[in-house]
Amino acid sequence: MQYRANGHGLVLQERLEKVGLSRDELCALTNISPTTIARLIRGYQFPSDSTLDKIARAIGLNAADVVRMHKLREIFLASLKEKAKGKKCE
Repeated sequence: MQYRANGHGLVLQERLEKVGLSRDELCALTNISPTTIARLIRGYQFPSDSTLDKIARAIGLNAADVVRMHKLREIFLASLKEKAKGKKCE
């Protein structure tokens, strides 16, 4: 089962709707694959720093939104590390 954290996906979806861009248009503007965009919006993948920068420029995310997405990413990664500590290799 995949871990799903969709805070960043909600930010991205809301912003796309606000600026009136479709996912396909975002793909064309950023040169990011449709699969990656879908995974980001659904919360199954966190954007790398370079991906986040491309998206931020394309849809005009303000600094607060970018910081919020980075913080969500840090929280997600920390939770994965904690879960990994509790698991034993067999």
